Amino acid sequence: MSLDDKSVKKCFMTPVSLTGNSIFLPDGVEFKIGRSTELGVSDLTCSRHQVTVKADYSKEIISVKTVGKNPSIWKKKLMIINKTYSLRSDHVIEIVPGKVLYKFSFSTIKCCLEKPKIMSYFWKMCGSEELLMGISPGFDESRAKVASFDLDGTLIKTKSGRVFAKDFDDWVLWDDSIKYILRNLCSNNYKIVIFTNQAGLGTVSGKKKMSGFQKKIENICNLLNVPVQILAAVSYGLYRKPSPGMWYFMKERSKAADVKQSFYVGDAAGRPENWKDGKKADFAASDRMFAINIGLKFYTPEEYFLNEPAADYSRFKFHPGQKNNNKLPDLELPSTNQEVILMVGLPGSGKSHFVKNYIEPHGYYVVSRDKSGTWQKCVSQLSEALKSHRNAVVDNVNPDRTSRERFIEISKKYNVKVRCFCMDVPLEHCIHNNKFREIVDSEHEIIGSSLITSYNTNFEPPSMDEGFSSIVKIPFVPEFDNQEQEHFYYCFLVDK
Repeated sequence: MSLDDKSVKKCFMTPVSLTGNSIFLPDGVEFKIGRSTELGVSDLTCSRHQVTVKADYSKEIISVKTVGKNPSIWKKKLMIINKTYSLRSDHVIEIVPGKVLYKFSFSTIKCCLEKPKIMSYFWKMCGSEELLMGISPGFDESRAKVASFDLDGTLIKTKSGRVFAKDFDDWVLWDDSIKYILRNLCSNNYKIVIFTNQAGLGTVSGKKKMSGFQKKIENICNLLNVPVQILAAVSYGLYRKPSPGMWYFMKERSKAADVKQSFYVGDAAGRPENWKDGKKADFAASDRMFAINIGLKFYTPEEYFLNEPAADYSRFKFHPGQKNNNKLPDLELPSTNQEVILMVGLPGSGKSHFVKNYIEPHGYYVVSRDKSGTWQKCVSQLSEALKSHRNAVVDNVNPDRTSRERFIEISKKYNVKVRCFCMDVPLEHCIHNNKFREIVDSEHEIIGSSLITSYNTNFEPPSMDEGFSSIVKIPFVPEFDNQEQEHFYYCFLVDK
C-alpha cells in the first residue's frame, strides 16, 4: 500500500519556571491564561485572566495581550496593557515577572494517512454509573471545536428497516457521505463527539448487553475512520438529553469546548407530521432542545448531510428559560383564628416546598398522604390536630371535590374555617418541575409524567360553594440551593 505523509503542526506554552502546566494552543483559538487550579498557577499577583494568547499556525506567531491588573514582561520590558504583541517560537513571556514564565514553541510532526491500526478503545462508566464514556484511539480532547452528533437516526439507521435495531449488527450509515464529511471535520481541527440516550443499558438486563453495544460503537468508528468520543446516558437523570449534562461532562473533562465554533446534529427535532412528503412526526424534540440548552447551532441530518432546507417544527408549549417574576400574595399567616389550609395542586406544582417553607414555620400541623399513606389516616390526623386547637395544613394533591370534601366536613365538625391554597402552575411546568426534582434529589420518589397528566385530565378546580372561606392562587416561585441548580432548572429537561 502506498502511503502519503502529512505534516501536522502544533503549538504549546511550556513552563520554564517551577509554577505552571503545559498548555496546548489550537490554531486560531483565543485562550485566557491566568491564575487557576487547572494551570497550576496560584500566585495572587496573577489575575485570573492575566493574558490572552492566540496561535496562528500559518504565520507561526502567537498573539499575546496583557489584560490583567498587573503587567507581564516580554524581552525584559513591561507589556502595555491591552496592546497585542506578536511572539514566535522559543520566545519567553513572564506572566508574573520572575515567577511564572512560559516558553512558546511550534512543532511539526509527520504522520501517515494510512488507515490507523485500531489498538484498543477506552471505556469507562462515569457520573455515578449513569454515563458510559468511550474514546477511540487517536482522539484529541484538547480540540475546542466540537462537531457533535446523535447516534440512531443521525449517524446510523437500521439495516433491516425496522424502527428499533433487532441486534447490534443491524445498522448502516445514515448516508454514505457521512464518513467523508466527518473526516473533513477532523482535518479541520474539530473533535467528533457522539451524544446518545441509551437508558436501556442501565437496566439489569441491559447491563448484560453493554459489551455488545460497545462492540457496535467500535465497528461504527472503524468504518468512519475518525477518532471519536461517545457519551451514552444510561439512565433518566442528569445526563439524559435534552438535559445538557453530557455536554458539561465533556467540557469539564477536556477543558476545551468553544460553543460558538461548535454544532450539534440530531433527528429528534420536533418536526410535525408530513414535515416532508410522507414523513412521520419526530418522536420528540430532545435533540433540538439539547442544542438550545447549550447554545449550539443545530441541524437535522437532512440539513447537515444532505443540504436540505430547514423544516418547520412544532413550537414548545413550555419554555423553562423564560424566567418569571412571580411574587407570592399576602398569605395572612398565621391566621388570627384556628383554621385549616387545604392545598390543591398537581404533583410537581411545588405544594410541599411551599408548605415546608411558608406555612409550617408558622406552627401549622402538616397532614400529608405521602407520610401517612392513606386518606383515612390523613382525616384522622387532621381531626386530632383540630381537637388540640391547632392550625393545620393538608398537603395533598386534592384534585377533585370528593377528595377535598373529606377534609372540609371534618373541619366543619370543629367549626373551623377552611382556606384553599391552589397552586397556579400549568401542566407542562409541573412536569418540568418533576423532572428537575428527579435530577437534583435522588431520594425523592420518582413520579411518571403520565400520572401527572392523568391528574390534570380529571382535575376539578376548587369552588367557593365547596365550603371554603377563601381561595388563594399560589404562583410557583423557584428557589435554589446553588447556581448550578438554577442553571439546570432553566434548561429544557423534558423532551416533548
